[in-house]
Amino acid sequence: MIPHEPGLRVQVVWFDEDVLDLEISASNGLFSGQTRVYTGREGIKELARLVKGFPQSPDERRLIEIGTFDPGFAGGGARLGLRCTDRAGHVALDVLLATQVENHRHQRVECCLEVEPAALDSFFSQIDRLEIRKDASVVLKCCNR
Repeated sequence: MIPHEPGLRVQVVWFDEDVLDLEISASNGLFSGQTRVYTGREGIKELARLVKGFPQSPDERRLIEIGTFDPGFAGGGARLGLRCTDRAGHVALDVLLATQVENHRHQRVECCLEVEPAALDSFFSQIDRLEIRKDASVVLKCCNR
């Protein structure tokens, strides 16, 4: 389900000892999309690494990919990139979501979310406390209008 409020949501759909099936959805109020990705349990740790302590300098950038953009594999992919938009520390999250649907048709959505550093701290805290269980989710709120 695409969030009503602008932001990024990561929800556990299914899991076993090795694999997580995550639904990742994003909306900036104008563009919205979602995908399902398969990742190892390290996928959640990568999300934490993406946001923890960001930004440390105005030139810092961080990028992760979760899932796959290869149409030969099941599921979809999410590319998440954090960057500062100015020297004052305003932050943007660039989101690319891709999925493969029936008949090998590919769907993509790309959007930019404006994010407050305090929201990144809150998101990191949610990830840090996340218990891996069905429907568990974390939300990064953004301030797009």
